[in-house]
Formats: sequence, structure tokens, C-alpha cells
Amino acid sequence: MAIFHYCMPSKTYEKTAILIGRFQPPHKGHEGLILSLLKTHKKLTVAIGSSCKKRQKENPFSAKERLFMLKKLFSQKKAKEKIKFTFLPDNPSNKKWAQIFCKKFPKEKYIIYSANPLVRKLLATYEFGKFLLVRRKSWQGKAIRKKIIEKKPYLSSIPAKLRNWMKGKGEKIMLNCQK
Repeated sequence: MAIFHYCMPSKTYEKTAILIGRFQPPHKGHEGLILSLLKTHKKLTVAIGSSCKKRQKENPFSAKERLFMLKKLFSQKKAKEKIKFTFLPDNPSNKKWAQIFCKKFPKEKYIIYSANPLVRKLLATYEFGKFLLVRRKSWQGKAIRKKIIEKKPYLSSIPAKLRNWMKGKGEKIMLNCQK
């Protein structure tokens, strides 16, 4: 397996990293980025987006299921000491969503990591950390969900700690969302 470096700063940041994502499902790209952020930041907040959505094709896993998967993935003591998880619900108004985010996460204290163009636009006044999107075509929630629905191999994109859960409960949830 190749080793990828996602963030390569020459120092440890004082600001807390905040990773914003939907994690539908958490995949190896998320795992690698989080491991990298744990090395370069003293603290990390993982913001689980679209947390109030009901099950649907694009958001098959509930916020609690995604939190369960992420906590299972980062269950080591060192990771648990540095990572805080939070839910980030959507808002019909992008402006209101940004206001709520800014109140909860002051820009003086956080560096944001997100590949979502809308998030980057709405939070343009924040500092954004740089990272590589590695194996984007296969390590992307949309591509993984499509493979599950089409009953194609996908487990190589899922971290080892989550594979049994995905093979059992995860696949059932995904397939039920298609009905």
C-alpha cells in the first residue's frame, strides 16, 4: 500500500483544525487526512455535515451512524484525546448557515479543511489548510455509494476497522435507501 502525505507543514499549528465533511461513508481518504491533521495540529474538530438529514440516496447514514463509524475508526487513546466530534446541520439559508458556523467556531481559533466549494465560498474569511485529494475517483463517498448499490467491490476504499460494519449493516442501510 502506498503512503500518502496529505498535509506537510513544517510546524505544529496552534489553531484547532476543523474538518468539515459528510462522511457518507467515512473512507480511506478521510482516514488519511485525519491521521495527518492529528500530526500537524494539537486539536482536531471533525464536523459531521448534513447532520439533520433523513435517510436518502445521497445521505444514507444518519449522523449517529457516521459518528459511530468515525469513533470506531479513531478509537486509539491518543486520537480520542485530540479529536472532538460535532454535528453540523444544514440550513435552508447559506447566509444563516455561515453565521451559525462563525458563532460556534471563531476564525481566530480554527483552520478549516474542506474540499467543498460552497463551504470554501461561505467561509472565505477563514484560514483554509491545504491538502491533497488522493485517489479522488475511488475514495469519494458518491463513488463508494454507487459501487454498493451496483453490488461492485468497494471495500478497498473503506478503512479496515469499518469493513465488517459496512459489509453487514452499512450495505443494508444503503440498499434500503434506494427503495
